[in-house]
Amino acid sequence: MKKWQKIGLACAVLFVIYLAAIAALVWHHYSLQFAHIRWKLDPILAYGASLQHDQPAVDAQGHVYLCLRGEAVCLNPDGGERWRSPYLLNYANVCHEVTPDGRLALCETLADNSGSTTRYHGVVTVISSRGQRLWQQPVEYKGDMRGNNVSGQYVFVMDEQTLYAFSLTDGTLAWELAIPATDNNMWPQVDRAGNLYYATAQSELVMVSPAGEEMWRRALPGCATYLPTPTDLGLVYVIDSANNLSAVSSEDGRLVWQLPLPSINYGTKYYYYGQTQAVANAAGQVCVVGLGGGLMLFDPRGQQLYQYDRLNWVGMVPALSSSGVAYLQDNKHGLLAIGPDGQVRWRNPTLASSQAQPQLAGGNLYVMHDGVLYALEP
Repeated sequence: MKKWQKIGLACAVLFVIYLAAIAALVWHHYSLQFAHIRWKLDPILAYGASLQHDQPAVDAQGHVYLCLRGEAVCLNPDGGERWRSPYLLNYANVCHEVTPDGRLALCETLADNSGSTTRYHGVVTVISSRGQRLWQQPVEYKGDMRGNNVSGQYVFVMDEQTLYAFSLTDGTLAWELAIPATDNNMWPQVDRAGNLYYATAQSELVMVSPAGEEMWRRALPGCATYLPTPTDLGLVYVIDSANNLSAVSSEDGRLVWQLPLPSINYGTKYYYYGQTQAVANAAGQVCVVGLGGGLMLFDPRGQQLYQYDRLNWVGMVPALSSSGVAYLQDNKHGLLAIGPDGQVRWRNPTLASSQAQPQLAGGNLYVMHDGVLYALEP
């Protein structure tokens, strides 16, 4: 074969390799963007009503619980309907949580403005894992309801002045605890053992036992800006108004470590990390985001694993898998999966914003976008 023929053959081979590489990149690009939606559900089309609460409840098996006007709906992980329960009372404010065994606790509040002062009437309802009402309990709140949570024994409800614990079995009031001057959105968070954690407006983190006994108080450098995050490793993460991320021992309230969170400079604006609730996984890794853009991941010892600053605007708390993959919705880039090495695994640009936190359960990643529920492959 002559020299010019060899050169021509080599050029042809290189050109074929180049075209194959371009095709692979294009395939990879579009497969990453659009290959992850398993099913979706529009509540208005399916049930003729929008959600009463933007955040669906999800249990460990991947069942999804939706509160609609006058009823609750439970979906299977494959998107099929499991049950419908007509026990909601059409109140304007609905909070809901699900127990580890699939019981749904609903807290509804109605503001009565007929008198000289506003009064708040509430109803707490627990629905079985088969959609049957177990009990329903009226509540006369001492202020606006802040939120609710559940453990294996109780349904916890907090208003402006009091923390209530209702028996999960029959709805009787087991105990109540006065909570002076709590922050507006600091409703209690519950760990696996049933202990509660809440933050006060006096820059304190408080632990309450399942029996309603205050166990300890930890002073913080500033008011907690978002909900505390208990873990299975005996640590509680909390972010304060001085922009510190603190790890507190759940055993005695001891400060294990504390880190100042950085700011991000976008031209003339500064956005701080820690502007949403910290989120932790089973390994004790903790993820914090900055609303203006940015994601940081730490291990349980407080060591930074990565900092990802190429985001546009993150409006909600991300979901964090046990392996350290963070799933979050960015207004510019869409839904992103960022691995524990700080590299983007995949993205879906059509799911760019949300009013609810992504949730991982039952092998699915659940996100809300424009009122529609999506189940994706993580």
